[in-house]
Amino acid sequence: FRSMRFGNPAWFQLLLLGFVASVTGDLSGRALLIELHEHETKIVSDWSHNHKGESSWEDLGERRRAHHLHEGGMVSVYYHHNGRTWHRTTRQDPRGWIQEGLQADGKLHGHLDHSKPGSLTVTVPLEASHITVERHAPKSRRDDAAPTTAQRKAHTLAIDRSSKFKTLATTGAVSTPRQIVGDPSKHLNLVLCSGGFKAEEEDKWEAIVQFILAFLSGQLLTSNIPVPVLPVPYDRYYPVTNVYSVFQPSTDSGASYPKDSYGNGGNPLNNYAEETRDNNLACKYGTTSIRLIQCDHNILAELAGITGADPDSTYVIGINNDGIYGGTAGGGKASVYSGVWTACPYTDEAEKANKCRNGYTYADDTWGTGSLTNKFLNVFFHELMHAQVGLSDEYQYGKEEDSKIEYVNCWYSSVSSVPWQHWIDSKELTTPDVQCTWTNYYKPTKRCLMESVSAPEMCAACAEAAALSFLKHTTELSGPRCPRTAETMVVVENDDIWTVAFKDEFFSGGAVQSRSTDTLLAYAWSSDYFTAGHPRATASGVLPLRMDHGSIDTVWTWPSSAANTTANSTATITGTSSLSFSGRQLGVGSHNFKFTVTDNSEFVDKSAMKSSAKWGTAIANMKSEMTIRVKVVASTDNTYSHCTLANIASLDATSYKARQSSWSLNECGSSTRSGQATPVSAYYCAICDAGATCNDTFPSIPFELQGDVEAIFEQYEGFILKVVIPITAGAVLFCVLVALYLSWKWKHKPHTVIPFPLVVRVGRFILLLLEGLLLVGAISVIGVAVGMYSSLTVYGKSTSFAAIFLASWLYVVSFFGFVGAWNRSRPTLVVAGILLILTFIVFLIITIAVFLVYANADDPKYETIFEEAWLTQVADNPKAVCRFQAEATCSGFNVDCMQNLHSQCPMDCEVTNAKYADPCWLQVKGQVDKYFGPGASVLIVCCIVMFFATVMNWAQCCLLRKRTVQLNKRLMARPDWADTDADTEAKWAQERAANVIKALQPREVEALRNEFRKVDTDGTGTLGVIELMKFYQQTLEVKLTQQQAMAILKASDRDGDGQVNFNEFILMHANEDAEARKKATALADPKCTSLGLPAATLAKMYDLFYIADMDGSGRLSKQEVGLLYKRVEKRAPTDQELDKYFQEVDLDNSGSVDFYETCRVFQKCLMDRRKQNGAPTQVHPAPTNKDVETPIPQESPDKCAPPVREGGDESAPPVRDAGDNSAPPGASSGPAPSATDQQTADLAVLQEMIDTPANEVKE
Repeated sequence: FRSMRFGNPAWFQLLLLGFVASVTGDLSGRALLIELHEHETKIVSDWSHNHKGESSWEDLGERRRAHHLHEGGMVSVYYHHNGRTWHRTTRQDPRGWIQEGLQADGKLHGHLDHSKPGSLTVTVPLEASHITVERHAPKSRRDDAAPTTAQRKAHTLAIDRSSKFKTLATTGAVSTPRQIVGDPSKHLNLVLCSGGFKAEEEDKWEAIVQFILAFLSGQLLTSNIPVPVLPVPYDRYYPVTNVYSVFQPSTDSGASYPKDSYGNGGNPLNNYAEETRDNNLACKYGTTSIRLIQCDHNILAELAGITGADPDSTYVIGINNDGIYGGTAGGGKASVYSGVWTACPYTDEAEKANKCRNGYTYADDTWGTGSLTNKFLNVFFHELMHAQVGLSDEYQYGKEEDSKIEYVNCWYSSVSSVPWQHWIDSKELTTPDVQCTWTNYYKPTKRCLMESVSAPEMCAACAEAAALSFLKHTTELSGPRCPRTAETMVVVENDDIWTVAFKDEFFSGGAVQSRSTDTLLAYAWSSDYFTAGHPRATASGVLPLRMDHGSIDTVWTWPSSAANTTANSTATITGTSSLSFSGRQLGVGSHNFKFTVTDNSEFVDKSAMKSSAKWGTAIANMKSEMTIRVKVVASTDNTYSHCTLANIASLDATSYKARQSSWSLNECGSSTRSGQATPVSAYYCAICDAGATCNDTFPSIPFELQGDVEAIFEQYEGFILKVVIPITAGAVLFCVLVALYLSWKWKHKPHTVIPFPLVVRVGRFILLLLEGLLLVGAISVIGVAVGMYSSLTVYGKSTSFAAIFLASWLYVVSFFGFVGAWNRSRPTLVVAGILLILTFIVFLIITIAVFLVYANADDPKYETIFEEAWLTQVADNPKAVCRFQAEATCSGFNVDCMQNLHSQCPMDCEVTNAKYADPCWLQVKGQVDKYFGPGASVLIVCCIVMFFATVMNWAQCCLLRKRTVQLNKRLMARPDWADTDADTEAKWAQERAANVIKALQPREVEALRNEFRKVDTDGTGTLGVIELMKFYQQTLEVKLTQQQAMAILKASDRDGDGQVNFNEFILMHANEDAEARKKATALADPKCTSLGLPAATLAKMYDLFYIADMDGSGRLSKQEVGLLYKRVEKRAPTDQELDKYFQEVDLDNSGSVDFYETCRVFQKCLMDRRKQNGAPTQVHPAPTNKDVETPIPQESPDKCAPPVREGGDESAPPVRDAGDNSAPPGASSGPAPSATDQQTADLAVLQEMIDTPANEVKE
């Protein structure tokens, strides 16, 4: 976990944790207002909220760095549930809150106060029973020699669970677009929200909004501002800014005035009494400093979400209906007071137009029993720069800060690389001035609005940062245009003159009434604020306010595709915001005009800032290229032939509405058309891009990062469904077709006819069973995933895709194994075995990981690892974490983004960050506890099945290999057939082949015969050496050499024609398992074992019996006994000899001879051979525990020597007594051989009988 990374892109990170979100429902949280005193901590109020919505993240690394380095000390909050403790948040001690005040000279002043009580709000799960608040001593109060525990104070408090739910809402809110210049994602957006205005006070709200817009655009004369201030550089970039206002009626008018337990706070207009007002923005003044008015940032964000502004480039200002001076800002949000407004007292129309808006004008602010000049616009602009630009206060808080925080306009050193060094080099600024936010930080200069709200302008460093904050969000450096960005203008090929245009206001530098020379001198800085020799100082010793003389250049580039390049269509045109053309000049087709804008603002030093990590993008945006698309159609075009200037000019508002859709019309706003060098048509034909907005009404976007994994997933779903799934299905189908083909092919191959050993058949059955289980499981998973797909959520669909891919892979692996086992194909089994090993290894690794995580999930050490891994994601992938928090409805940051300290909170994460209390990392851990156990069990079962399938697969492969070797060996070692006359031998072969064929199924016999015929290319019904090699390869998968094939042919060729026919083949491949069982049964017959013969001797005797048993019946007929006679006596008997011999051998007169009767003959023959060789008459060793001797009676007839033929002089050797040890005539008189030597000699005699070639025996 410590090294876990989600990686990119974001959608993959979401899908990776999707299983958690898919099982997470609505979460409820309890918000607690905790008040901290010097010696106690208490919960002063408790309210709960229950929302279904999204959550988000902040840059936790930055937050922690700021926390642990701030002077004001820290507060950690933990909550307890079911005997366990969880960390909720760590924040700056609110008792060290920055107190900001207005001094008598009108300057702001702030300091940190540690002696007053403070409060903070945290959200914990509804189930939490207690909280613990731990306070860490400020650095200035720490005793390094004291123990660590002495530096920390902890209080544990019980939570009252009886509170009601309270929700935030946008009910009754109405959004009004004040100025829409283009796509909100390509421009900076400003949203103004009403706070504490009752429904009947909407006119006052409208007046305030109009004053703000007039001020920001430069339309409001500086002299008509109570405390004059220039809106620089806002007035320059206001023409490229979208502005919205939101009015929401409030139950009560004004903001709340809370009061702490020491009596601090309260309404100064009511003897500092505590007042609670139901303000729609939840605006309230501070307790330790009443100036710190703050509205709920979450509500501000929710209201901004109904406007259509883009959250990534929007700043929200809450304006509270109250006359007590105050304001705060941070994290893209600001809260300011509205000032006092009264009915317009002026009767002169010019004066009324300059000083009043919507029937209202400003009056003095109230403070206690006295009054102050209305500084609403000054405070508004000051807080706007906090929120939009991230500027810090240039007055000091009375404390040092030693962590070297890099503010835009405050620096921890006066000499080392201040961000505004280029302004010092140009002499606009001098050596940095001391005290900026912190007493040990430095500011650019004292002449700045961020130093004092009475200042008439911002300094060069702050104004540059403000300009760059606009440019950073403005990728289209222009105002409204015709045609719009996402559409193509359509004209007919004729001489009508059309004009494409951008609104001219921005390119002329905006409204600059407040920047006249007189104005710049009227509010100039005195010599107290600059050093002598300043390059802009006047002869009278003052420093005029700054004016941006930088031009805004425009260049039109004519389409290279134009058909006519007349004088009216030169390559480039400069200095204008519009361009005229005719359809005939361009020619039929599509054409692109390029419009390039270059901002040469003197307030921005491009060379100094282009390499800035913070502002580099803004510098690039100072040159913007835009394209206007025009399509010229022929006059005969049926769709757009009406798009002539005469037809369009004849339209009025009513006919435009009627024909807007059928004629594909759009309207060009009057503000864009006014001031252009050539007339611009009010209407024009246009083709809007699919899914785009081609008017000034853009859809609203909630100001909280949505769980937009659905949208992300849709981008890839089409590709997966159209490309990946078909490829996967095609691969699976290919495997199926290959398997069907192999099944058909192998079904007609005779290899299944050749009997397999029992162990192969059992192993094959088990392997087929295991592979079948995997196949059924894979098919079931695919079927369920496909069947449920349309009804699943995005997480279910992503899980389905993963399941389909995994099941498809498992299907292919198990399919190869199943086909290989079914067809007994070693190559297929080898492929399947390799795939099974790889799959098993992957599953085993996953199983071990899942099991270890599950087994150690409750270990505190692993809980810490979980949390650290989560915090790593916060630092590395904040946007991805935001989206996951939104999807999973959990708390990712565990901090209150409302706090000013948390200005690093992403703007689109603030709303839902306050809605959910359960930490996301803890929620993920809970899902691990819940699902990893069953998951590990399933994975273990899968691993076991795959393990046995893998083992059985390779075992089957080895058994098949062993069978091939054994079969090959058996084929090579097969003895020669005994000979007799050709007719009789052929008859015996046919009879035995018939016996084998009877044991086969008709399909098997036919398949074998068909394969035999295929190889028999010459149609003779027999196979030669080459054909036999081919036949063995196809039939038995045995690759023979030519010498091996010749040996087999010799062993199986019954009729001596050098060929092997089908019956000979069948005979040669009798069921070896059945023969083995017959042999074992015969050798175990008590009658045979009672003969006392050694097992090896008895086995050799059976081999002779087996050779003679040509029909495989298990008994010898008279003809087969004749064959045996030939093997023993090495000559063929006459008919009379055969009849007499058969009668003597057939002891039970059954008409055939069994194995026992044959053994008696062999035993007597061996005894006779011993007598002839002078050996003992016993043909077996002395009796032992294993071999019990049963002597042959002396009166037994001589069944070895043949009877004497009639008229012949041959006779059998004399029969000797069993006890007669004398050697026969001519025998050696040496010592008698040992029992072992006797047995070896006996085996040699029997083997000689077996090996005697038939063609050496003559009649």
